Parts: sequence; C-alpha cells; structure tokens
Amino acid sequence: METNNKQQRILYIIIIVLSIVITFLVGRCSKSCEEGTVPPPEETAQSYNISILLDLSDRLLDNSQIKKDTQLINYIADFFIEQHKSLTQKDLYKNGDKMKVFFYPQPQILDINKYQEDLSVEMIVKGKGKAQIKEIVANRDTLANMKNTWHNALDKIYTNTIKTKDCTGSDIWGFFDKSAKTYCIKKGSRNILVILTDGYLYHKDSWGCIKNKIYSGIVPRTVDIQDSIAPIDIDLSGLEVLFLEINPKKSTDFSKIKKLLVDWCKAMRIEHVEVAQTDLPANTKQVIENFLKND
Repeated sequence: METNNKQQRILYIIIIVLSIVITFLVGRCSKSCEEGTVPPPEETAQSYNISILLDLSDRLLDNSQIKKDTQLINYIADFFIEQHKSLTQKDLYKNGDKMKVFFYPQPQILDINKYQEDLSVEMIVKGKGKAQIKEIVANRDTLANMKNTWHNALDKIYTNTIKTKDCTGSDIWGFFDKSAKTYCIKKGSRNILVILTDGYLYHKDSWGCIKNKIYSGIVPRTVDIQDSIAPIDIDLSGLEVLFLEINPKKSTDFSKIKKLLVDWCKAMRIEHVEVAQTDLPANTKQVIENFLKND
C-alpha cells in the first residue's frame, strides 16, 4: 500500500514538472513570435528555363537579320549568365537553370545534332561531396565558354541555311501543338519561350484554313481578313512567351498581327505574352530585359 502511494506521489510530481516545462516553452514561443524573432521559412532562388525558337525562313535573306538575331540571343545569354553568377553558394547546389535553342522542324544541315547540343545549357548538380564540387566547377566553365560556343553554332547554322537556300521556315503552330509543353515547361522553374520571327506563321506541314477567317497561322494575304489563329487545345499556363523581330510586309499590319498572336496565346492559357516589332538591337535589348525581369 505504501509502495503504491509512493509511486502515485512520484507520478504526480512528474506531471507537475512537465506542466511547468510546457508552459515555459509555450510562453517563450509566443513571445518570440510576437517579437518577430522566429526565422522565416528558407527560400531558394527561382530557376530559369529559357527556350528560344528560331524562324529559319526567308526572313534571313535580309542582310541584317542574322546579325540582329545573334545579337538578341547574346542579350538573353547575358541575362542567363549574370543571374546564375549572382546565386549564393547554397542555391548553386539546387538551382538547375536551363537555356536552349530550338528549330522546328530541324533544318537539313550536316552536324545539326551537334549544333543543337552546343546550343543547350543546363546547370544541374546531382552528385555529393567531391562529385558535387566538380559539377559546380564544370557548370562555371560552361558559362564562361557559353557565348563563344553558341556564336560558333549559330554561325554554322545560319551560314548553311543561306548556302543551301533551305529557308523552309519554322512551323511555330506545330511547335506549340506538339512540342512546347514537353520541351519548354520545367516544373519548379520560371518557363520562358522567346520566338524570333517576322510574325508570319506558315509552314506547309500545318497550314490550313480551319473555317472561314480562321487559319492555322498568319500569311500576308490573310492578315486583313483573319479573325483568329486556329486554337490549340492545350494548357500552357506555366509558360511565358515573348515574340521578337515582328516585321510585317506593311507596317500597318503590326497591330493586327500582335492581336492575333496575343489572343492565340491567351487561348492556350498563357498569361504573360508580349509582341515586339523589329527595331535596333539596342532598343530591343530593353524589351528583353523588362520581360525577363518581369518589370
């Protein structure tokens, strides 16, 4: 009997002590929350997934267009490189920035697969310990050589396109229909697609009049009468799109082409879409920076 009473007293004391400790801890937590001393959740820098779609059509026959395209791609590469360099050491391990150039369909150029690989950069770090350090160093080397590698690859592609007169164009409608969701959207990243085109969306593989005043693209003869671009039943809400170098045959057509492109993108649930007319690269640079910084 005495043993039972003793055990009960010990249990009672333990309960009292635990109550005091819990009250003390709750009080400290409440005070810390009120004073704002509880650290906020740790945040990780957002990664960028930037895709560039090049229109290799007869727009390249303009002597200045290739130089302008290359300069604009350089501006985008500069942004990509600088924002990655600005990451903290912690974010370097988990960032995964990615930038790639696409052609659709692939041009019939010798070694195009190699050039396509050269025009793709992804800052992935998967290893642990020493392997992790090696990957980070390799990524830094890739960034250091990126602009030179890209310049050489683009020069080969543009030169061969003009030399072979293979200006078959870009199937932009087909790219959105078959490839954009797969290739241009990466979970957890800010997904941006930049399209360099004159604004005329035509390719023999996808062109057609769906019904009266609705076409799967845009050509000079349809601009005035066209109501819309044929919609694609796809959800691209995770994508942002910037059209550059729009250069209509008639300058007055720009506003109509812009409306057609914006409405088409909105129908695919793309909220952030901008359309910029061809200009001096120095002026277009500001358009690119504002879009990429989301200003």
